[in-house]
Amino acid sequence: MESDTCRITADRGGLTVEHSRTSPPWVVHLKIDWSDLERLEFWTDARDPTVALFAYPVSGGRRFLVDAARLPEREWRVLAYGIALKSRGKVDLDLSQRDARWIDPEY
Repeated sequence: MESDTCRITADRGGLTVEHSRTSPPWVVHLKIDWSDLERLEFWTDARDPTVALFAYPVSGGRRFLVDAARLPEREWRVLAYGIALKSRGKVDLDLSQRDARWIDPEY
């Protein structure tokens, strides 16, 4: 899935997130194998109420991936399907969680 500023690819190996720059045009922000990814989750930061997608690696911590507003709704649905398919059900992208956080950040 791709917007002007972000490209997210789910394939058999894992998840790749790239952000656009002027030169080079795309820079890999995160590349993670499915076996190294515990979960994906929409959340807000204490300093920023913007809903964003985060990756939680098995090794711990969390990694910011992209603001939820960066992709249109249809792209999020296609991405969620692709993640479930390519990870063979190991990783789920729960879009209802994204929507609930926009309505109530304490969700």
